[in-house]
Parts: sequence; C-alpha cells; structure tokens
Amino acid sequence: MTKLKRKYVIDTGPIIDFKHYYEDIFVSLWDIFEELVEGGIIISSIEVYRELKKRDDDAAQIAEKYKQIFLKPEVEEQNYVREILSNHRELVRFRNIAGGAPVADPFLIAQAICNKAKLITTEKLKPNAHNVPNICEEYGIQYLNLKNFFIQENWKF
Repeated sequence: MTKLKRKYVIDTGPIIDFKHYYEDIFVSLWDIFEELVEGGIIISSIEVYRELKKRDDDAAQIAEKYKQIFLKPEVEEQNYVREILSNHRELVRFRNIAGGAPVADPFLIAQAICNKAKLITTEKLKPNAHNVPNICEEYGIQYLNLKNFFIQENWKF
C-alpha cells in the first residue's frame, strides 16, 4: 500500500453507519468498498479499530473483516498528533486518557494530513469547537460525510 494511492481516511462513525448496509442486500456496495480497501485507497487508524472492537455488534465485525485498513501511526503522524493535541486539548476527554480508552480523532486528522487524504466523518462543523471538521479546516484537510463520500465516488445502488 503506497501513500500515493491513499485517498480517504475513515472515522469510526461512518463505519458504524456501514453496518446498516447489510452485506447480503447491498452486495455491490460491499464489493466496491472492498476494492477501495484492497487498493489502499481507504485507510483508518488503529485507534478506530480499538473503538470499534469495544462494541459487540456488526460494526466490530466490519472492523475485524477489514482489519488491514487500520494502520499504526508513522513518525510524521505522531508529530502531528502531538501538535494537534497541544493546540486542541479539548479534543480528548480526560476520562478517555485516564481509562486508557481509544482516542481516534487526532490520529485520523494526522493521517489525513500526512496522506493528503479526505477524512470521512459523521461529525459536523461547529463554531468555536474542537472537533474533527474544525481541526480539518485549520489544517486545510477536506472532510465529508458518508453520503457525500458516496456521491463523490459516484456510488449508486
């Protein structure tokens, strides 16, 4: 998988939403998704995998099936994570840190920055917030929701 092919970084929320597109009904959707995975076009953070594996549902099964998309952060990404967290402490809740819970947001943003990729998220831009879309805008990273991802990829079922 080369960085040049990577086009999208996917957040936890859209993967959770994918569970509503049943594999035995939306066959072509899953075929196309699998092509993106195999082509290295869609990636995510190992932290998203950890978030999804805490669930006991179809989203956890999706995470397991497509485990290869969940990457550990490279050094450059780790540097961006530090920068993001130093500027946006509110991005991570204290209880997550204290409890050792996964915290995907800064890792996803760093992945998108380093891969010059678009970030697929369910979060929305909010004035004066410290969330994924706001920080993406700060770093010049394009973000989109699942519907707009489908539109951008011209998926029709």
